[in-house]
Amino acid sequence: MTSELWRRTVAYHEAAHAVVALHEGIAVKSISIISNERSAGRVQHPNPIIGHEIEFDTGAHSQRGAEAAIRVFMAGPIAQRRFHARSYRSPHAGSDYERASAILSALAGSEKENKAYWKLLDIQTRQLLQQDFILITHTMPLEGINKDFDLMHAGEAIRSVVVY
Repeated sequence: MTSELWRRTVAYHEAAHAVVALHEGIAVKSISIISNERSAGRVQHPNPIIGHEIEFDTGAHSQRGAEAAIRVFMAGPIAQRRFHARSYRSPHAGSDYERASAILSALAGSEKENKAYWKLLDIQTRQLLQQDFILITHTMPLEGINKDFDLMHAGEAIRSVVVY
């Protein structure tokens, strides 16, 4: 895979985390597609389950926060596979799925419940991403951002991704 294609793939992965976080009411602090020793990219946001012991707190607020965190973790790998299926390898999404699974195991009792709950949250996450990513009509280099604004004002573009 070319380095440009990899950068775009990572951008979609991280953008999906951010889109779902914003949808869940979680403020995104920063997004980066610059790799480091730990990850290819990252989205920083407050943890929606801080202050909740989800293993013991069965309240609706704790459950909503846990489900939101799981959907945020699931979003990156789902978008990455949608954008460039051959780029997806389980180690790339391992930490996302490990984190989601750890939270889910505190919510669901049996393995059967866990699988059903995972499937439900997976479907919900895919639907959220479908709503947001389906409206992307253009990708533009950073240098073309003014042209992109002109296209949007003219009604020829709905939503664009800026690639730098």
